Amino acid sequence: MTTQLTESGTAAVDAGTVRAIDDADRLTKLFEQLGYEPQAVEIPLETLPAWGLGEPATAGIDRMRLVARHGSLVVLLLELAPPAVPGRVTAVMAARFRRAPAARELVVFASPGFLELTFCVRVLGQDSLRTRRLVVRRRHPHASDLEALSELRVLSPDEPATELAFRIEESLDRERVTDAFFVAFRRTLDTFCAHLRHLPDRLPEREGIARRFCLLVLNRLLFMYFIQKKGWLNRDRAFLPALFARTRAAGRPFNDTLKVLFFEVLNTPEEARTPAAAALGRFPYLNGGLFEPDSVERAHPQLTILDPAFEAAFSQLLEKFRFTVREDPETEQDTGVDPEMLGRVFENLMDAEERGETGSFYTPREAVAAMAREALSQHLTHRAGLSARDADRLTDERDAGHLDPATATAALDGLETIRVLDPAVGSGAFLLGMLGELTGAQQALRKRLGLPAEPAWRLKRRIIHRNLYGVDLNGSAVKLCCLRLWLALAVDLVEDDVRRVPPLPNLDHKVKQGDSLLAPLDLVDPSSAAAFHGRLRERLGELPALKDRYERSSGPAKRQAAAALEARERELALELVDFRLRVAEEQLEGLEAQSKSLDLFGRPQRLDAAAGRALDAGRAARRQLLRLRRRLVEGGELPSFGFEVHFAEALAEGGFDIVIGNPPWVRLKDIPQAVRPALRARYSAFREACWRAGAELGGAGAGLGGQIDLSILFLERSMELCRSGGIVSLMLPSKLFSALYAGGIRRRLVDGWSLTSLADYSASRRRLFRADTFPAIVTARKHPAGPDHQVACRIEAGAGESRRFRLPQRRLPALEADGAAPWVAAPAAVRDALARMRAAGAPLGTSLRPSMGHKTGANSVFVVESCELAVAGARIFSRGFSRTPTGQTPSAYIAVVERHAVRPLLRGDGIRPWRARCPEGVLWRTAGSNGRRLGRYLKRHGMGAGRPDGRDFAGPMVVWKDIARSSTAVFVDAPLLGPAGPGWPVPLNTTSYVAVSDSTVGHALAALLNSAPARAYLASLAPRAKDGYCRFLCWTVGMLPLPALARRGRWTGELAELSRRLHETEGQDRKAATKLDRVAARFYGLSSSQLAALEDWLAFATGARGAR
Repeated sequence: MTTQLTESGTAAVDAGTVRAIDDADRLTKLFEQLGYEPQAVEIPLETLPAWGLGEPATAGIDRMRLVARHGSLVVLLLELAPPAVPGRVTAVMAARFRRAPAARELVVFASPGFLELTFCVRVLGQDSLRTRRLVVRRRHPHASDLEALSELRVLSPDEPATELAFRIEESLDRERVTDAFFVAFRRTLDTFCAHLRHLPDRLPEREGIARRFCLLVLNRLLFMYFIQKKGWLNRDRAFLPALFARTRAAGRPFNDTLKVLFFEVLNTPEEARTPAAAALGRFPYLNGGLFEPDSVERAHPQLTILDPAFEAAFSQLLEKFRFTVREDPETEQDTGVDPEMLGRVFENLMDAEERGETGSFYTPREAVAAMAREALSQHLTHRAGLSARDADRLTDERDAGHLDPATATAALDGLETIRVLDPAVGSGAFLLGMLGELTGAQQALRKRLGLPAEPAWRLKRRIIHRNLYGVDLNGSAVKLCCLRLWLALAVDLVEDDVRRVPPLPNLDHKVKQGDSLLAPLDLVDPSSAAAFHGRLRERLGELPALKDRYERSSGPAKRQAAAALEARERELALELVDFRLRVAEEQLEGLEAQSKSLDLFGRPQRLDAAAGRALDAGRAARRQLLRLRRRLVEGGELPSFGFEVHFAEALAEGGFDIVIGNPPWVRLKDIPQAVRPALRARYSAFREACWRAGAELGGAGAGLGGQIDLSILFLERSMELCRSGGIVSLMLPSKLFSALYAGGIRRRLVDGWSLTSLADYSASRRRLFRADTFPAIVTARKHPAGPDHQVACRIEAGAGESRRFRLPQRRLPALEADGAAPWVAAPAAVRDALARMRAAGAPLGTSLRPSMGHKTGANSVFVVESCELAVAGARIFSRGFSRTPTGQTPSAYIAVVERHAVRPLLRGDGIRPWRARCPEGVLWRTAGSNGRRLGRYLKRHGMGAGRPDGRDFAGPMVVWKDIARSSTAVFVDAPLLGPAGPGWPVPLNTTSYVAVSDSTVGHALAALLNSAPARAYLASLAPRAKDGYCRFLCWTVGMLPLPALARRGRWTGELAELSRRLHETEGQDRKAATKLDRVAARFYGLSSSQLAALEDWLAFATGARGAR
């Protein structure tokens, strides 16, 4: 046995070591080499029931042995009896979990002959079973397998068993392999691009075209590696590296061989293959489109990737990792590379700039599974008549044994006819998730009804064709989605004879490249859309049959089927354009007549502004439609994707049964300027975005509430595309719950839909995405909610603790009479306490004006980090001195300015409850002050003489941090010490403030903001920030109720006195702090139990402690 130490000190297990493990003794030797204590203790099979494993024959275990241990962590070997049974490892791990949930053990499963070793460990600290596993083919271990085995080493004899158990979890962590695979994938893709030849240098967007082409070639290779595992490539599970070696030995470019393999073999029926193609061996005819030349290859057939790139691909990527065609369920984690990992790679391939524009983030499979199951459960409840409990049991447990035949028949019919759409499909996570859930549920129902068993691949193929739809703007994502759907079929197709492998289905009519939000064929007006959908039912004709024919066609028949389908879709598009033209003419008729009418004096009447805009927009739409019609009639070209054309069979029935997905999250500043007017005109959630009452409470205009996120528009579009009674389930930014810009869409959901569930992960420090995001999941039914309708809520905070409760939908908005108000999802006791607070007085923003702190516009110039005082003034070192911008020199940020021009700067991180510090300063020029030196310094940086700020900040104010775990305020009633001496501080825009004219009011307001009731109230409303923090924006604080006593000007001396004591001691007077919470509660009329509920909720929401 040969091992060596890596730089990190772990034992580097080599391939020879693994190949030698052909029995239990050699496995024991491996663990001894890794620092474990060898055991070699045989466990009698008759004792298996005591281990929770049942009878040996049932468990499929030939032998069980304790092979090694380290303290309380044991290594068990289970030698499995033939034949291989799917799910056996999971069943054994589940049985052990039930018997000994806290046991620390690494279980090694060995197939007959030790040809395959599965190292499996459970994730500790979980209420349900979650496993991580590493599968090693003993005779062909991969480099990634060896690295993982090396990391199982005991670091020292004194290492606690618990720490070793957690390290083993990390070693078998799928994310670790994902990271390594991504790095290798990206490096390989870059190498392909660097070795690409014969793409014209002056081609527009050459770099993007080159990258897309190389990504396509690499995806084809990956697809072949997956099916190579099934023996479909000339019955050789190592066919591709062997082919590369043979091609190079013969002196032929591998690129030429791949072209033959792609186009003349895999995309050509066996009987039509050329002699050169037939010489490569026996392969299935795959069809489907993956191996058809795409538009770039047809335009540039001479494109070539040089051999060194392929050599790097085999050594650094394809042969380094173990590929598995099985997509693991969310409860299991195999460290092999499976198709699901390709979705993660696609996400990571997008650089930060592109991701900011597209807002694409890969959705974790556990979130996909949960959303798919809930949506299906809701569909079965409302469409098939199942009880909620029966529907959940079917979707969660795949158990239909409790259903009577009539109910099971209705459920099966409901699932067989369902139509599911992902309007931003990406790499297909949700379609694959739905495919798995629909397959499992239908299999359970067919078994209950005694129907003949159907091969899983055939059932999945029918589900893809009948039930699943997807759209995405990114063509590479669409290709990857199709690739994963094809692999989902291949994994279940058990066929050794490649001649009997059926051709893959065509999927480009089910997963389309297009824009779900804006399309020339889009029906904008809901009433006209409903009218056209009614006409569609009569005009579908042979369209479904044409799609059936195209889905299964191949070879020359495929081209004929595609042409027939395109012709019918073109006819539908023309009917749609004509329909829209008639609607447009009807809408314009009255406006144009009005514009031509005369008044009593014979003068042309002038339209008002709104009518004039409507007339201009209508004429522009008519011109666009006429151009579209001309293109359709003259050129026969479909202008773009359109739901009513390409998914006509779904829209003819009123829409989709389920719209599900994770649409792009893109803030307004990242939405291209060119498309904003069209989006605003198209979507009411954009035009009527703002929650105006909140904007007024925060002292802001409605424009601040118009900072829309693209995901909100996808939500509105999904609501349109959903049929009556259907389900929309989307993962969205949690700002939907609170942002001013989401007021319009919140109102539509609360007033016209039944929210079935809300899940908010924004306060959790557990990341669902590999990016700083604040996700929430919203599931709703297109049906108005009744007065007693309850919303199932789940709130996760801290390190993953969660609380679940139900809430009447009418009580979801913070202001129950205002559907656009922020949503407050909190348990009933908390909601009652918050309602009591609201009843105690009007919002703060109705009597005081919260304002954001000062924006310098250039912190490197204006923020003074240090200064030296002199008779002539102050020698400043601004931020640019220590953090010099590109192209500048540090000396440019040193200057002598007037002493009075340096004011103390109050930043958010300088505020604690009851305390403020100003270690930095800010350059400040007020109107009428002498500031020649300041002017010269600003001119040096191209800022003229400095524009006087409209605010002086020279007076008492209550200031709070913009970002904090809970409300953090201080009352500033006197100048503070800054780098140039004392002065009234200037609050930076990492703070907000309220100017006050009375010391008693200021102290009392600061006391209120720092009290437990107010902190809980504001935390329930505040938008979330990174790591469990909140954003205490002006409108948020503006919503805080002021007790009626305070609003009448009779602030109690008790509140102000407590505030003074706490300011003097900087919060160290614990008696005063405790008393403050009780006094504030009394002002709000809260009982002791209500105060306790608020304190408990505040501790949970801010992550101060876990859920009870």
